[in-house]
Amino acid sequence: MPRPHSDQWILALETSTLQGSVALCKNGAVQLTRQLAKGTQHGREILPAVDQLLRQAHLSVSSLHAIALGIGPGSFTGLRVGLAAVEGLRFAQKIPVVGIPSFDAMAYHLWEQKQFSQGALATLYYARRQRMYLALYQFRQNSPPHCTQTTTLLPLSQLHKAIPSNSYAIGAGSTYLPSQIKVVTLEEKFSVPRAQDIAQLAWQKLKDKLSSNSKLDEFQRPIQLIYLMKSEAEENLQKKSLL
Repeated sequence: MPRPHSDQWILALETSTLQGSVALCKNGAVQLTRQLAKGTQHGREILPAVDQLLRQAHLSVSSLHAIALGIGPGSFTGLRVGLAAVEGLRFAQKIPVVGIPSFDAMAYHLWEQKQFSQGALATLYYARRQRMYLALYQFRQNSPPHCTQTTTLLPLSQLHKAIPSNSYAIGAGSTYLPSQIKVVTLEEKFSVPRAQDIAQLAWQKLKDKLSSNSKLDEFQRPIQLIYLMKSEAEENLQKKSLL
């Protein structure tokens, strides 16, 4: 691992949605980003995109201080593509891997762009079968968003108890909210998590660990992903394959 005074490079990958991305961050500042083609072909594009960024920055994988990964919630296939890429990159080098909830990245993007400075925010992702992934954040003037409810899976019928009144909302699940829940839906562009925000949050997490003289062992453990629930058709297909 690089010494404390050397440049600390973090490579970030975000593949939880149809709009994937990769980014390189140096000492907390985003240097390079690349969006993947919108769709379901992240598996074909992710490693070439990573290679292109590393070449542009004149870096090798061994130069990286850490790799960051958006852990969802999101599609099973997309998240597995991101995880497989990360595991392949770090295999020989034992590079720390920092998992960042994709909802955290969405809330951070909103704050970083100064589009939202005060109040409660609900981030939402529809998980099929009348269920919703939800995380809640509190924004205060000039302070990064504070997570007050980590990502949880709830039936739509219980959301009115979980989401504070007069909240703002972002995320692909906003359109599935029951009509009795009154929120202010923000611009759609903030509903897509970005690799550059994943990178900056990971850098902050690592910096906090190092400043408290904590070990980085937790970043060598397997990453736990937050998957979108499988559709009934996918589950039936899986059952048939086991017969």
